[in-house]
Amino acid sequence: MITVAFSTLGCPKNLVDTENMIDRLRAEGFSITEHTEHADVLVLNTCGFINKAQEESVQVIMDYSAFTRRNKMVFAVVGCLVERFREPLSEQLSDVDIWLGVSDSHQLGEKIKSLFPDRVLKPAAHPAVMGETKLTPPHYAYIKIADGCNHKCSFCVIPSIRGSYRSIPPADVISDATQAAKNGVKEICLVAQDISSYGKDLSPSVSLTSLLKELEKIDGIEWIRLLYLYPVNVTDELIELIAVSPKICKYIDIPLQHLSTSVLRNMHRPENAQSIDTLLKKIRTAIPDVFIRTSFIVGFPGESPEDFTCLKSGLQKYKFERLGVFTFSPEDGTHAKTLPDHIPPKTAEKRYAELMREQNRIIKTLNASLVGKKLRVIVDGFAEDDSIVCRTQWDAPEIDGALLISSYNTSTPPRPGDFLHVRVTSAKEYDLEGIIVDESAK
Repeated sequence: MITVAFSTLGCPKNLVDTENMIDRLRAEGFSITEHTEHADVLVLNTCGFINKAQEESVQVIMDYSAFTRRNKMVFAVVGCLVERFREPLSEQLSDVDIWLGVSDSHQLGEKIKSLFPDRVLKPAAHPAVMGETKLTPPHYAYIKIADGCNHKCSFCVIPSIRGSYRSIPPADVISDATQAAKNGVKEICLVAQDISSYGKDLSPSVSLTSLLKELEKIDGIEWIRLLYLYPVNVTDELIELIAVSPKICKYIDIPLQHLSTSVLRNMHRPENAQSIDTLLKKIRTAIPDVFIRTSFIVGFPGESPEDFTCLKSGLQKYKFERLGVFTFSPEDGTHAKTLPDHIPPKTAEKRYAELMREQNRIIKTLNASLVGKKLRVIVDGFAEDDSIVCRTQWDAPEIDGALLISSYNTSTPPRPGDFLHVRVTSAKEYDLEGIIVDESAK
């Protein structure tokens, strides 16, 4: 027997990759443990998207190198960082036994077995079924519906890491979600680099909308959350389905990256200020109770003061309910790194802070408007002070805020995955507080 432990850095898509690696190893006869200190092998799945993620991954590699060396364990490093920087990493970090990128991570079992020639493994009776393992809490799961990306954003390394866009066949996605529901999952979060391109590469082609209509039929799934919609591919049909669906969360995660046409052009984005305005108005009109999450990059090469003013004005105009802001990260191998007129880091940080101050004002007003309203929430768990930690349909797990309930019947507390109706009593900077008004919010 060979026992393997995993650690994962980065986004939910990386977590799904780890789940799939575990499924393969189990089918090959490996034992998987949550207790790193009991493992023969430690596998670290890395992120290599931007500089900060790379720095974090390298630091964790160094920390785990010392740990595995002390405990005489095999150390495997896999994932995006290795796909980008395998040669320099392997030259500088000699304590790592196995290096595998995204493209060859399927070789993990074979590489591990070669280091344990005297260990005998008993493969499972059936081949690996991707999606059996879920590392999330039991009531929600990430379902990857595609990998890779065909977009050519000038700042992004994803196509070079993940390759071209490849949709997972609908039958496999539905099987994954159905099994998750049988295991008690109430909320599925669909993930890909761009879920709105789903199915275009298949033969015959299908659409995200057609997939969603099938997923809606699965008993036990209460919420379907859409993460990472590419704006140019958001169709009227998709918007209409979200508007009427009782299961699809009224939550649209649509990274816009900027609101200035000139910056968008330099980013090699197909949208412009007018097309974004048209799309946002269409979404708001069709789905009045929608919450829109987006992300912006500030300090992109050539971003003039006028461009930044356009972005800030857009924030005030559109009042996005959820927002992530990043300073530009010049990545090796991207066109954006070669552009002239790079913005000084201090200027980029100043713009970041200014944008976040404006967003904080927007969120404060938004949360205040929710006080007194009755909302349906899902229970995630309990805080250290025993408050119930919940989320609305407008809050993605591990990303957005929470609704906290401090007063409840402690003799019969709700369980993670339960749905409650809650009245909002107060608002914090990002979180809400409330009281239970109905414990049977099915």
